[in-house]
Amino acid sequence: MSERSPSARALTFTILAEYLRDPESRLWSNTLIEALGAMGIAEAAARRALARAGESGWIESERAGRQVFWKATPTAVALFTEAREEAYVRRRNPEAWNGKFLILITTVSETQRPLRHALRTRLLWLGFGAVGRGIWISPRPGIAHRVAPVLEELELSRNVISFVGNVGPLGSEYEVVHEAWDIMSLSRDYQGFLMDMEAMPTPATPLETFQMLTGLVHRWRNFLLVDPGLPHELLPQGWAGHTAAKKFYELHDTWFPVASKWLADLNGDGPI
Repeated sequence: MSERSPSARALTFTILAEYLRDPESRLWSNTLIEALGAMGIAEAAARRALARAGESGWIESERAGRQVFWKATPTAVALFTEAREEAYVRRRNPEAWNGKFLILITTVSETQRPLRHALRTRLLWLGFGAVGRGIWISPRPGIAHRVAPVLEELELSRNVISFVGNVGPLGSEYEVVHEAWDIMSLSRDYQGFLMDMEAMPTPATPLETFQMLTGLVHRWRNFLLVDPGLPHELLPQGWAGHTAAKKFYELHDTWFPVASKWLADLNGDGPI
C-alpha cells in the first residue's frame, strides 16, 4: 500500500464520508478549506478539490448570504452511509461463514473502459476479488442484495450471471483466496499500519486529534478497498489484520468525539 501523501480530492471524500453523518449536514467552504489545510493541503488545491467534487456530483453548493456551504448529494449520502456501515459495523462484527462463495460473471466490452472501471471499483468496495477476466468472487453470498442496486445503477443487470456454491473436489479454498487477493502483501501492510498506530503519541489538542484521526481513517478506508474482510476460516493464523483492526477501533472510539467536535466548532452555526 502506498505511503504517499493523500491528494486533496481523496482527503475531501474522507472528511465528508467520516464527519457528515446526517443527510442534512453541511459544511461551509471555509470550514472545508481550513480542515483540508490542517491535513497539509494548500488553499488553492483545496478549492480545486471542492470544485471537482461538485462537478463529479458528490457534493452540491448552496449560498447563504455571502457565504457558500456544501452538502453531500443524495447519491453521495447513500454511498457514505454504506461506507460507514462497512467500516464500523460489518467489519467490526463479521458474520460467521457458511462455506459458500458468490461468483459473478460479467460481460462488459473492453471499449467501455469507464464503465468497467466503475464496476471494478464498486465490486472491490463490496469485497469481491477477481479470479479471471470478468469473474468476481466473494465469500459472503448474502451480499447479493447489495450488488443488485449497483448493477441497476450502472445499467449492467443484464450483463451479469451469478452462482452460489462451495469449492468443488478440484482445487481448494486456499487457492481461490490467494488467486483473488494478495494476502501476503496485505498482511505486510497491516503490520506496518499497526506499528504506525502503536508509535502514535496521544494528541494534545482537539486539532491534533482531528489531524491524527482523519489520517488514520483515510488509511483505513484504503484497506477496505483491498481487504475483502475474509472470514477467519480463510485467513492465516495470527492474521495481522485482526490486531490492526482492534487497535484502529480503540483509537477511533476515543478520538472521534473530540475530532468531530473540533470540526463542528470550526463550522460555527452551520450544522454537521
